[in-house]
Amino acid sequence: MRSLLTLKRDNLRITLVDANDYFEGTTMILRGLVDEKFHEKIIFSYESILETWNIKEKVVFVQGRATEIDNSTSILHLDNGTQLKYDCLIVATGASYAVPVRDSRQTTKEGRVNQVKEFISKITEASHIVIGGGGVVGVELAGEIAEVFASGKKITLINRANRLLNRYPEGVGKYAAQQLTKMGVDVVLNTTIDEYFAQSDAPSRESVLFFETVGPRMVPDYMKSDELRACVTKQGQIKINDYLQVCNVETQQPVDKIFCLGDACFTGHIEEEKSVVTIYQCISCLLYTVVASLKSAGINASMPTVFNALICISIGSKDAIMLVNDCFAMAGSRASTVKEDIIKSSIEGMTKPMEVILANDRRGRTMSSALGWTSYLFWFFSFSSYARRKRLNAGQK
Repeated sequence: MRSLLTLKRDNLRITLVDANDYFEGTTMILRGLVDEKFHEKIIFSYESILETWNIKEKVVFVQGRATEIDNSTSILHLDNGTQLKYDCLIVATGASYAVPVRDSRQTTKEGRVNQVKEFISKITEASHIVIGGGGVVGVELAGEIAEVFASGKKITLINRANRLLNRYPEGVGKYAAQQLTKMGVDVVLNTTIDEYFAQSDAPSRESVLFFETVGPRMVPDYMKSDELRACVTKQGQIKINDYLQVCNVETQQPVDKIFCLGDACFTGHIEEEKSVVTIYQCISCLLYTVVASLKSAGINASMPTVFNALICISIGSKDAIMLVNDCFAMAGSRASTVKEDIIKSSIEGMTKPMEVILANDRRGRTMSSALGWTSYLFWFFSFSSYARRKRLNAGQK
């Protein structure tokens, strides 16, 4: 939305639709689940955002859950009966996560704030906390809980694989397990959740605070017509082409006037790690395609064929793992500095007037100066990744 407002089009009108009346920083929520004051910093009502950004004249917020896209009439139907006419539709519905990371039932800011307070109370009162799943969410949640509640609690992290963070290079998982163990977390590998609780010396599920960290799920149930259902993959993601146009999974035929961005979309052949960084890299392409669609002109801008992916995995607030592209870049306090700076910049971006934000965007200062040195890492690891892939293709180790 912020990027669309940079377009010099006086007649541009944006309608923002969300099932909730608030925006919550999902990438920062795990710290918010253990720190009530921090959670207050990352949750905003949409009305307050529009007020702060001073964009009420150009942007209208409508609360409601999308139930159907009728592209034949260019109408988006919402669960409250509202029908919204569109010239161009951008689908950015994201993904759903396990409660309390996200909860589709909490549609008001007040309800969500109270839910997080209740979860923090449960953590405070629990003597044993069991986390199922050794992916990014499980590792970060274990680190945040261990840091805030350092003593007096038993924290167990279970993973069915033979190491944590098994999507990433081996050293990443080893480092995470080592640091969490130092923080007092009991890391249990090669064990499913059912196997853990079935052990003779294990506690019952009812006697612990159990949190299962399942991966993100996409449920685009608003894609109901035959044309749009054919654009949804078996995993529930919406197929897009190189121009971010929604397209048929089999034929690649694009659907007129509909685009998709973020977790909800499937890019196909493009190597993409879902993150804020990759979304930013797609936005410039999205602007070109939206303008071309509104003008009924040809599209000549496409997404990058290779994404520069910056992934920062927190282990508490003072330690982190940073990966650039598919390489293990660094870990420790320096990586944590990058993550903390991203968090700070994200919060500032929601609390400053739009003219200040856009000025910083133009100067390349949206991600503040502490990230400047990472451009070198992007270059270095992009080259090393390319060289490594060339060696592998040539049959070399």
